[in-house]
Amino acid sequence: MWDILVGGATVAIVALTDDEQVVLARQYRPGPGRVLLEEAGYEAATLEVVMRTFLASYASHRRHAVLARGCRKVAEPRLDDGEFIETVLMPIGAFVQHVLSGQMTDTDLAFAGLVAAGYLKP
Repeated sequence: MWDILVGGATVAIVALTDDEQVVLARQYRPGPGRVLLEEAGYEAATLEVVMRTFLASYASHRRHAVLARGCRKVAEPRLDDGEFIETVLMPIGAFVQHVLSGQMTDTDLAFAGLVAAGYLKP
């Protein structure tokens, strides 16, 4: 008998501004694991799905990595009650180091976005 983790699809976005800043939503997450405009106040010129994967070999949960280019701030974030998110801009080089540090969730999806954007070689 197998235990299967069942869940819906999720999306992780690597959001880049034209001046090579990464838009991050800093948020407390109780475990290692919306729309960008709603949570960060940024809008993307283009969106590209660059990877689809499963959460794990024992899960039906699908994850998608999306590369958002040409992001620009167009509004203030709209957060739900009890939702605490800080929008942070980070230079691309610092973001690559952050991903490599192992301190973030969805690291594999961040790698996929960075490779698709040309900042890392496959």
